[in-house]
Amino acid sequence: MKLSLILPSLFPAAIQRTIDNLQATTRGVDYEILAVTPFEVGGPNVRWIREEAPKGAVRAHIAAYESMSGDILVALSDDVILADNWAAIALANLERREVAGTPFGLGLHQTNFISGTVFGIYFPFFIVVRKVVLDVVGYYTDPEYIAYLADADLGLRIWHAGGRCERTELPLISRVPRPGKEDVDPATKSSTAQVKDVRRFTERWAPIYGRGWPIADLNDFNLDIDALFEVVVGNDYSIFLNDPVFKRLYANYGRNAAHWNLSGPGVSPPKSAA
Repeated sequence: MKLSLILPSLFPAAIQRTIDNLQATTRGVDYEILAVTPFEVGGPNVRWIREEAPKGAVRAHIAAYESMSGDILVALSDDVILADNWAAIALANLERREVAGTPFGLGLHQTNFISGTVFGIYFPFFIVVRKVVLDVVGYYTDPEYIAYLADADLGLRIWHAGGRCERTELPLISRVPRPGKEDVDPATKSSTAQVKDVRRFTERWAPIYGRGWPIADLNDFNLDIDALFEVVVGNDYSIFLNDPVFKRLYANYGRNAAHWNLSGPGVSPPKSAA
C-alpha cells in the first residue's frame, strides 16, 4: 500500500517546513509527496510537479492527482503540521471503518477540533481516500473551482454516491501560520475567487441538499463546527443533519456560547452566528 500526499504551494519556506515534518512523522508506510509548485522542490520521497502559471489550489490538486502512483490519496496544504505516526493511525481508522463496495472518505481531524460542514453535512478538510473510490466519484474534478469548496464538493459526491465521510478519532493535523512574510496568494485566494466558487458550488448542490438554506454568502451554509457543538449534532465521528434547523441551532449556540463565555480546547463561538 502506498500513500500519495498532495501538497501544492506557492511559498518555498512553507512547503519545505511541511515536507520536513512529513518526512519526520510518516513512518511504516510507503509514500510519495507530490509537490506542485512553480519553483523546484526535492528530497526523499518528493516528486516535483512544475506549475508554470499557478491558477489556484484546485488546479494544482488536479495536476497531482493525475500524476499519483499511490493507492491512497491524502490532500494536504503547506500550512499544516502532522502528528507523529499520523499515517499509521489514519490508516487504522480507515481500514476499521470502511465498508467494502461503499465510497468512504476519512478526514484528518484537526488539533483545534474544528470540523467542516456544508448544509449540515460533514466533509473532510484533509481527506484520506482510496484511489478506487476516486475512480468512481472523481477527485477535484471541476477545474472551474479556484480555491474554495472543492473539498466540500468531493465530500458531497461521496455522500451522494451512497457513501460516508468521517473524521479520525484523534486529532492528527495542526494549522500553523506560514513562515515569515509568506501569505496567501491574492490572485487565487481572493474575494472574487470566493464569489465564483460559491456560485459554482450552490448551483450544483443547493437544489439537492440546500433546500430552505440561505446561499448568498459562503458563511450561510459552510459552517465550521467545534467540539462542543459536535456533541449535539455529531454521530460516529461524522455529522449529517441536512436540515435548515442546523443553521438555527448553530446561531443559537453561538449566542449562548458568547453569553456564557464558554472556552476550552476546541470550544469557541462559531465564526458566524448570523
